[in-house]
Parts: sequence; C-alpha cells; structure tokens
Amino acid sequence: MPPPAFALRRSSLPTFVVALVAWGCGGRAGTVVDSGGTGGTTPAPAPYAGCHVAGDIDRLVLAKYDAQSERCVRLVLAADSGIPAFTGLTITAPWYAESASSWPSDTGDCARRDSPSGAWRATSGSGTITIAASSATVGVDATLIFRTGDAGAPQIAELKKQGVSISAGCP
Repeated sequence: MPPPAFALRRSSLPTFVVALVAWGCGGRAGTVVDSGGTGGTTPAPAPYAGCHVAGDIDRLVLAKYDAQSERCVRLVLAADSGIPAFTGLTITAPWYAESASSWPSDTGDCARRDSPSGAWRATSGSGTITIAASSATVGVDATLIFRTGDAGAPQIAELKKQGVSISAGCP
C-alpha cells in the first residue's frame, strides 16, 4: 500500500468545528442557530465536522447535521486500495468513498465512527472532495443520493463546505 497523501498527527490537529449554513436533504436549506438564554443552554450542533480514525486503514469521517430536518449525513473516506462503495466522486488520492449514510438525529451526533442501525446507505454520489495535506482540512462539494428503503423517492444530501477541520479520533 502506498503511504497516505499526508500523515495526521493527533497532537497537531485542531479540535473541530466550523459552523455555517447547513444544506438539508431534499433541497431544504436552513441555518443552525443557538437560542441563547441564560445558564444551561445547550448550543446548537455545528453543521459540519470531521474526525480521523487511525488504524490499519486510515479513515476520515466527514459529517453534516441539518437542524431543520434533524438528519445526519456521514461520509467515510478510506486510504487504501479498496473498492469504492459507489463511483462519481473525485477524491484526492489515495482516498476513496468507503461508505455514506444518513439517519435521524436530534442531537447532531453525526461525526462518529459507525452509523446507527437502520441508517440509509448512499447508492451514488457526484462532486469533488479535496484533502489538504498541510492543514488537516477537507473541502467538500458533493451530492449524495440515498435510497430510503420504503420505495419512496430517493433522498438527496448536498455537502458543500471548504475548510472542514479534522479532529483526532471519532466517538
């Protein structure tokens, strides 16, 4: 296996996340807003996050939370010579799309190692994912298509964000 395009060092990674506009499944758009208040208020989850899973195969998890639809979208990239889960994405070598999933969540716990049971799986995708070697960030401009399993129309998720920070370790 060729060496990864860059080496992630746990001690040099920032602790994520960037909050901007979240683009929802099915074309809905919204902005994550903290309701404010005094003491005990839980801030709204950030719409984009990333984390690194070290191991025999290095993995990057890119995640997006849509507060309006209360859905997570999770894309896992792997750095080895495996077979992509689907084609259509252009990704910085040696990375490829290992999997993509979507599930309901009211907590925004999207940047995680595994998807919960019952999560929708992506069947196709298109777009570009760029992994920056020097800053441990990812730029994503991609569309993922999910089958819902109920013979309904496929669901579409857009991931569009430059500079998604990658943290060390995924929950």
